[in-house]
Amino acid sequence: MRTLIVIGLLAGAITAGFAITSGFAIAAGAEQLSVAQLKEKLGARLKREASGGPSETEDPLKGLDSDTSMLREAKEDSELANQLFDAELTERLTPASFNRIVSKYEPGLDTMRALAFLRDRSEVLDPPPAEWPSLAAPDAETQKNTLELARKYVLLTLLRLPNFLATRTTTRMVSDPGTWDPLGLPNREGLYLAGSNTVEISFQDGKEFLARADSEEQKKKSADEGLVSQGEFGAEAAIVLGDLADSSNGTVAFHHWETTAAGAAAVYRYTVAAAKSHYQVNYICNAKTPFHVFPGYHGSISISPATGAILRMTLVADSKPGDPISSVTSVIEYGPVKIGERGYICPLWSVTQMAVEANACERHRSAQRLARPEKMLNRTSFSNYHRFGSTVTVMPEGKD
Repeated sequence: MRTLIVIGLLAGAITAGFAITSGFAIAAGAEQLSVAQLKEKLGARLKREASGGPSETEDPLKGLDSDTSMLREAKEDSELANQLFDAELTERLTPASFNRIVSKYEPGLDTMRALAFLRDRSEVLDPPPAEWPSLAAPDAETQKNTLELARKYVLLTLLRLPNFLATRTTTRMVSDPGTWDPLGLPNREGLYLAGSNTVEISFQDGKEFLARADSEEQKKKSADEGLVSQGEFGAEAAIVLGDLADSSNGTVAFHHWETTAAGAAAVYRYTVAAAKSHYQVNYICNAKTPFHVFPGYHGSISISPATGAILRMTLVADSKPGDPISSVTSVIEYGPVKIGERGYICPLWSVTQMAVEANACERHRSAQRLARPEKMLNRTSFSNYHRFGSTVTVMPEGKD
């Protein structure tokens, strides 16, 4: 079984002129859509369907019997979904826009799956400028101070969260499920559900562990899942900000403001050269690592200007021609949670995606490229945060 791990680790103790693109490579000539154009595309289809659909000469199913209307709707749903699977968003489809689209257009099953596919792939992008807050850019000194505040926050707060338990749920998607998907539908383009895994994790002394007694079994199960990502609880942020601490390692500059659940965030874009990178991408199979690299990378960091808290982080690894894996991206969203009696900013969810270009597990096939890259995407959520420990209630004598 092949295991692919996308992980950011520090090599030792923790002491703006580029474009961010979505994760998976798209075929040449693919339709590129802004969020507004996506809405127009769905609106045009909705209007056509509301007007009675195509004429009888265009649709041989129309008018046969009442059941054929459902068949026609399924056919149109599939056609629209295939168009969306072949498209690429140029902006992030935010939760607010996604929910409005679903509420207004009530997409069918296939179209809904295609929209979710577009949403997940667009997470690494900026939202439409129309959704940016109308705030003035901070001056150079304020930008510098905000970055320094973020470094202190990661080292002194995020990596030193109190010991706690939480629930981690990972939904895994793949591009090639075989002839039929888990719902029994014919194989189409896009990503398909490969499984879901929910475990209880513990955060102790700055490190994440599986909390349950059967953790060894869970580790074994996770090792068979294909794509594994780690670093949400501060490791990835520490790597990026550590690599950027030396200005000769890369570039970082303020780009725009965004609205988050924790308030306005200053969004910085950054780049890190491969020669200075501490971000690891490993390809592991049968306890061996045929591919291990510290790639250059770029992305964005969203920072609370008041506290330095990291509210969102994106990372796009710079793959090279001939690499067995490509299109490695990571997005982590942070927000307010309560642990015990106190509030903290912790990971809410993450999305990691990649494409397998070649099989590096079998030596005689290591140089052989796959006819069609195998795409993988993990969406992970974190919930049910609570402190370690127990409580004891002492009742005065004579009281019930």
